[in-house]
Amino acid sequence: MEILLFSLGITAMALSAVMVYQAHHSLQKTKKAERQLRMKH
Repeated sequence: MEILLFSLGITAMALSAVMVYQAHHSLQKTKKAERQLRMKH
């Protein structure tokens, strides 16, 4: 039982880390796109 809870905790941590990473990545992508749009104008 303890092992199951432990693995569930690790899975939750990994999922949250991936979500944070993806959010950060998409944020930088939009910043780059905004910069390119400004340069065009």
